[in-house]
Formats: sequence, C-alpha cells, structure tokens
Amino acid sequence: MWLPKRLKYIFIKKKLRKIKLFACDIDGVLTNNLLSYNEEGEITRAFNVKDGLGIKILQKIGIRVCFISGGKGESIKKRAVDLGIADTYLE
Repeated sequence: MWLPKRLKYIFIKKKLRKIKLFACDIDGVLTNNLLSYNEEGEITRAFNVKDGLGIKILQKIGIRVCFISGGKGESIKKRAVDLGIADTYLE
C-alpha cells in the first residue's frame, strides 16, 4: 500500500518515540573492523567520529546507550568514558 511521505513519517515517529535504549557491539560496528596492537601488546581500535556524534544525539533526546562486546581492552572503556556512557562496565 502506498502512503504519502508525511503519513509514513507520522507512523515511524510514533514507533521511534518508544525506543528507550540503543545497544550495539563495538568491533565492526563502531570501528573500521581492524584491530591493531601497540608496543605493549594491547589492542587498539579506530572509532568513527560520526558514530560518536550519533550516540551523543541519541543521548540528547533521552535514549540510553550501551556497548556490548566480547572484546576486552582499554580502548573500549576509554571510548565509553569519552561518550559519557561508562556507567557500568562488566567483564
């Protein structure tokens, strides 16, 4: 069924208002899918700035953000702290 764009937007907007939490993986979702190792042998990740902006926008409109990852490392913790979502970190 074809609906005018404005009507589609109204239906989508109602659904979007119900979202309270955004949860996502780290590696390959918020990164470039590459892992690098520094001199100490720790994994480093390259995060996309645009993803960070999107997360900040979600937070501003009241949506909580959560990282879920099987990976370990200070880079994940540091990015969470930088984005203000490091309320709890579980290993």
